[in-house]
Amino acid sequence: MSMHARTVGVVRLSRHSKRADDPSTSPERQRRLIESDRGLTIIGWAEDLGVSAAKVPPWERPELGEWLRRPEDFDTLAFWKLDRLVRSVGDFAEMVKWAKGKPNNTGLPPVDRPKNLVSITDKIDLNSPMGRAMAGMIAVFAELEADIIKERVNDARTEMYAAGRWPGGRYPYGYRPVKLETGGWELKIDEEARDVVVELVDRVIAGEPAYAVQLDFQRRKIATPKGGKAGWVSVNVGQMLRSRALLGEATYKSVTSSEGIPIDPVRADPLISHERWNALQEVLAGNGKRDRSTGASMLLDAMPFS
Repeated sequence: MSMHARTVGVVRLSRHSKRADDPSTSPERQRRLIESDRGLTIIGWAEDLGVSAAKVPPWERPELGEWLRRPEDFDTLAFWKLDRLVRSVGDFAEMVKWAKGKPNNTGLPPVDRPKNLVSITDKIDLNSPMGRAMAGMIAVFAELEADIIKERVNDARTEMYAAGRWPGGRYPYGYRPVKLETGGWELKIDEEARDVVVELVDRVIAGEPAYAVQLDFQRRKIATPKGGKAGWVSVNVGQMLRSRALLGEATYKSVTSSEGIPIDPVRADPLISHERWNALQEVLAGNGKRDRSTGASMLLDAMPFS
């Protein structure tokens, strides 16, 4: 590594890292470790907090991506550990190719001169053969660790669904989360929202265009699922009416039968009966066939707003 290289310190914190004893949860400690390398001259920082390296490659992150689009402004990227930069062997390979001025798939401007990637803890330095070899091996293990974490999260979610508990996150319209005395949460029916859902379903089954119902809801100033200012005309009613969430079910890919087929675990009491849901699907299917044969717009029926 050349002495006093113009260096951008890379700090990243995943939203999944919440353990108090995990040093990666401290951006300040990451900064201190990077600054401890006397061969680097820090000219700026790329600090992306709440960003998962398994989902967002370096060139798409807000602060780091901005630096990468100005390669003439720095010589080196330095980070505490390789997993602060990437958690994918593919992403690391693309970064190395970009840093060396070779063709790559990052979409970044070509470098004016080769860049160095330095990991303080892993002793990675692309300017040395051993550093390049170490970088490749560590990238493999970083990707493996990300896969293990993902599998662990999926397993936990599967167990919660099987126990009838709500794992968190967004919940479907018509329900609200309720804390259990034994710990955790479950979904309960929101009576006011269910009345809106039932009215929508009944009117569509009766033959009224869903868009007309939406306009009526908007005129009556009924609160939308997300509570936004755009009103009911922005709600994806088509998706709502076709969702098995109306039955209190949730499809989740890791919940499977003994034959490995995805199933719909019950996570709450149904908003409507199976009979009404089946009747609704028949009406929606009939609308779709009529639209395809006549060229009529889906605006006339269950318009799937985006």
